[in-house]
Amino acid sequence: MPLDLKDGRATLTGHCEIVEAEDLYAWICAQDDPVVDLSAVGHAHTAILQVLLATRPRIVGTEGRSDWTGLLTGTLTVAPT
Repeated sequence: MPLDLKDGRATLTGHCEIVEAEDLYAWICAQDDPVVDLSAVGHAHTAILQVLLATRPRIVGTEGRSDWTGLLTGTLTVAPT
């Protein structure tokens, strides 16, 4: 399952589709200090990204990545043209 919701920590794995966005949003809203682990996520529907941008949970698991997850942590860089 691409979305594993536990006490205080959500782990996204593999390919997260739009159907997971509503569950993720509800889970984040119900947590005091939600942590979302993106270390094992490959692809995510833009609805997932929108939920994360709107709710601003603590994001972990993006260290050393150079993909879309950098949008959430400010580490995304664009090569000069």
